[in-house]
Amino acid sequence: MTWVEEIDLDLERRGSKELSYSGNGDVGYPVFAGVNYDLNEDWKLQSELRYGWVNDIDLDGEGSATGEFDSIDYETTTIQVGLAYDI
Repeated sequence: MTWVEEIDLDLERRGSKELSYSGNGDVGYPVFAGVNYDLNEDWKLQSELRYGWVNDIDLDGEGSATGEFDSIDYETTTIQVGLAYDI
């Protein structure tokens, strides 16, 4: 379980100022899986898949944005690939 400090949604309208909505203080759930592959004695290929979600987020308008978004579900997936050298 993870504490989500801030989730921000910015909406852009052609010819108008950006509208911004944000919420905080929610609990999220992350899942991580990774693999390291030895290329040789010194080099490693590293990869990681990350998935996270937060349910029922309420976002309030900031600045000139009025209104709110209620009960939004937020999901994110990232893939990271890296190359490491052992010293």
